[in-house]
Amino acid sequence: MVDFLYPGDPGVFLLSFQVQGEELQAVYQRLQEQGVRFYTDPQGVSVDGLGSASAVVCEDPDGIMIELIQLPTPDDIRRARAAQRAQQE
Repeated sequence: MVDFLYPGDPGVFLLSFQVQGEELQAVYQRLQEQGVRFYTDPQGVSVDGLGSASAVVCEDPDGIMIELIQLPTPDDIRRARAAQRAQQE
């Protein structure tokens, strides 16, 4: 096991927060305008049986990576699962 801790390091590698109530792209743009630096633009992720999610990663002022993720809605999940079942038939 590798120990990456240094004085003042809380030992956290990545924190993940779900974005709800607004689009991830809007949150990303607003934070960018406030000077938050991101590693990439929001990326689409396909999760088998769940549908599509979007995520982006930035750093907080202490250097801890923060992932912002927008998960599929329950309706999106139902549609993805129905499509998956239809493909299997």
